[in-house]
Amino acid sequence: MNAVTPTGVNLYYEEHGAGEPACILVPGFAADAGFWAGVVPALAAERRVLVLDPRGAGRSDIPDIAYALGDLAQDVLAVLRAADTGPVDVVGHSFGGLVAARLAAEEQSGVRSVVLFNPFLRLPLGARLALTAAGMFYRSDPFPMREMATALLPWLYSWRFLEEWLPELIRVSVENPHPQPQIGFERQLAALVDADASAWASRVGVPALVVAGERDLMVPPAVAAAVAAELPRADLVTVAGAGHCSPVEQPQECARIVLDFLAAGQ
Repeated sequence: MNAVTPTGVNLYYEEHGAGEPACILVPGFAADAGFWAGVVPALAAERRVLVLDPRGAGRSDIPDIAYALGDLAQDVLAVLRAADTGPVDVVGHSFGGLVAARLAAEEQSGVRSVVLFNPFLRLPLGARLALTAAGMFYRSDPFPMREMATALLPWLYSWRFLEEWLPELIRVSVENPHPQPQIGFERQLAALVDADASAWASRVGVPALVVAGERDLMVPPAVAAAVAAELPRADLVTVAGAGHCSPVEQPQECARIVLDFLAAGQ
């Protein structure tokens, strides 16, 4: 399916399941709708679920313009309007969590609650350095996706998960049918590095659940806890043993966390 923003950016999204209120899943930096593949079936068994490719990734447009956090939040709103939803629950991962929180701060009448996986107020320095260094792989021709994935995966997954799944994670990265081009990576990265929720996090007045990964190197648990402390109505839970991409490592547990939280707020 396709939504179009007021400025003409085309956004790809998928719809699964049925039942209101709907929820929408927002991927993080450099990710597309496929990031949520392991979580969608359990959620869609009980809810109408929307999943989008953010601008700059997947099948959505990749405009060569500056991406502001507010623009990315309005992109989510454009998908919700195209899908004709009522008020929704918004689930975001990492940078997608920041987008979800910004949407909730700006559009409180349209957002029922937010679930923020592995979030931050401002991206930690170590993560900024790692992602900036990864961007240098785009300068090679041909583009060495295998090498880039190998460099980033230890930041994204726990070592136990990598021991079992490293070859498969590299294969999926190399064979991605919608690889992110350099322009998308650079534009998203600039928005990510500039983003800082410190000044407006207190305006997120809806119920919130912050989900940390116990072994998250990219966004350590203390960073996620700081997000929960800034949101007026937030609870904090931790996924035991999980790295930064907790919905990929433990999709059933993450789906259960989301569904339990949403059920409690009915």
